[in-house]
Amino acid sequence: MSFLSIAFLMFVLSAFCLYYIAPYQLQWVVLLAASLLFYLMFDKRAAIFLLISTAAVFAAALYVGGNGRFRKCVAALGAAVNIFLLAALKYHTFIEEVMPAGVIFSRFRTGVIERFSLVIPLGISFYTLSLLGYLADVYRKKYEPERNYLKFLLFACFFPHIMQGPIARYNQLADQFQQRHKPDYDRTMYAVQYMVWGYIKKMVIADRAGIFVDAVYGSYGTAGGTELLIASIFYSIQIYADFSGCVDIAAGTAKLFDIDLMQNFRQPYLASSIKDFWKRWHISLSSWYMEYVYFPIGGGYKGKLRRYVNIVVVFCISGLWHGAGWHYIVWGLLHGCYQITEYLLRPLKKRTAAMLGIKDGSAVMRAVQTAATFLSVNFAWIFFRAGSVHEAIGIVASIFRYPSLWALTDGSLYGYGLSGNMFHVLLAWTAVLFFTDIMHERGISIREKIAGQSLAVRWIIYYTAVFSVIILGTYGMGYHASDFIYMRF
Repeated sequence: MSFLSIAFLMFVLSAFCLYYIAPYQLQWVVLLAASLLFYLMFDKRAAIFLLISTAAVFAAALYVGGNGRFRKCVAALGAAVNIFLLAALKYHTFIEEVMPAGVIFSRFRTGVIERFSLVIPLGISFYTLSLLGYLADVYRKKYEPERNYLKFLLFACFFPHIMQGPIARYNQLADQFQQRHKPDYDRTMYAVQYMVWGYIKKMVIADRAGIFVDAVYGSYGTAGGTELLIASIFYSIQIYADFSGCVDIAAGTAKLFDIDLMQNFRQPYLASSIKDFWKRWHISLSSWYMEYVYFPIGGGYKGKLRRYVNIVVVFCISGLWHGAGWHYIVWGLLHGCYQITEYLLRPLKKRTAAMLGIKDGSAVMRAVQTAATFLSVNFAWIFFRAGSVHEAIGIVASIFRYPSLWALTDGSLYGYGLSGNMFHVLLAWTAVLFFTDIMHERGISIREKIAGQSLAVRWIIYYTAVFSVIILGTYGMGYHASDFIYMRF
């Protein structure tokens, strides 16, 4: 059941009504039932792996939460079960190709995955990190382990965030599930606005950009350099609007039930450095890696060389988390190298700025840094989007080999799936997206501005937004949840 379907909206409406009709002691039970039903509607067979993963971590955490002699061994065993399932189900082919031990995964694939026609479980990359983080927190005595398995299962499979996050932290959700929640008109309207904006991002911006990107990248051998450059920029827009749009729908859906999910994006393309970018992009993932990988392996406290090695390790893991392919690892390595380069060039940057009379933090400096960061991120996205490292290199080579400024004016951009009118619609809504981000960057809340308008103006804006989705949204056959880019990760 896709976030983009009428069935999903009816499902949410039904759960919403039952949730507030139920006694507050049973509200979490309604959420659990809705979450399990939502998960089972995708693939009943894959649910067994969710149950195995949660049961393993739940049992391990109960022991680890005490003072037993084998706390470390039990914690490692609970983590190993989850990592093995993730590796076997998502990375078995990649592991078979690059590791001698891949024969284990080969037998698992032929004996279990292919025999029972199993698919990669929905959200396995996301809920695995949530479970590993929970187990690590219990091991560190950050909080006591949950002793009710069903409540723990709700934390793992809460349906708004199971598909694409944000990656949940137990202490952020557990207390909210136990609180008494009452219906509230203002909160409901806020949640619906959140969802509608997510639908605009996904269906009006991301999917329309995707048509152009797919057409150009699909013919990268014959497409001109300018078309490929524009396509790479549009892919940066597509993946941002797609992923943040899904997260907005998820956050809005959770807000209907008075549950707050953590912020996952904060105007990432306005970042002034790669380090700043990762404080704004997929915040739940980057903060997870910082807390559970980067700092445990030494962080930046054991010398500069060790810091650089740790950065590369974290970004390699991040690349591999996104997909089983070398182009994802190269994407991660690029971001790691970007950060290391920023550290190394920091003294030179300061001296150059001082020599040119540019003050640090000035508008000029900020604009240059933001542009440089966006171009660096955009370059890395080419490897992320391409089907292989070879294809990505071919695209980059074509961009520099066959550029033509005439492509911007001769209408050739309209020959890649989008008519002139639809291309202009994409540009207009992309401008709205960045205008909204700029306002938020300045601390101006668009929702609060809308809420301060008269009733007539507010409802004109609401109807305009809804009908923009209905009229300008991209529809088609085979429209299902996997159409979200991050569903494949």
